[in-house]
Amino acid sequence: MKTPRELLFERHRKAESKLDAIRREVLTEFVQTEPMVERRQTPPAFSFSLLAAKLWRELVWPCRRIWAGMAAAWMLILGLHVAAGSGEASRMSVNQVSKPGPEVVAAVRERRELMAQLLDPFTSLPVERPKVPGPRGSMHMTLFIG
Repeated sequence: MKTPRELLFERHRKAESKLDAIRREVLTEFVQTEPMVERRQTPPAFSFSLLAAKLWRELVWPCRRIWAGMAAAWMLILGLHVAAGSGEASRMSVNQVSKPGPEVVAAVRERRELMAQLLDPFTSLPVERPKVPGPRGSMHMTLFIG
């Protein structure tokens, strides 16, 4: 009686000749195309075009949707900036701005004094030393029996 393994081998022996023919075809194609691959020039060790291409493939291309969204957001910000900056009030130079009044100067001076008081270092309080326990082996007990 044949084992299941022998039955499988017998069934697949018929396909061995077809598989060998396929292997030969693939190997002949590989051998024929191999010299063409070797004839190619190797790229230089470092060039800016290779660096730019690698940066494009590694940084920009995988995240192209995110980059497009960021570009759209910056275009929106630029458009809002141009639209808001078209008024006459935004074109005033530093020399045209009026000097602050005495009330504003007094308020700023008061604010600075308050900040100086708040930011002064605190007077240090005496630090309590941690209690160090005595040796454990020298405990003496005194009992009074009355």
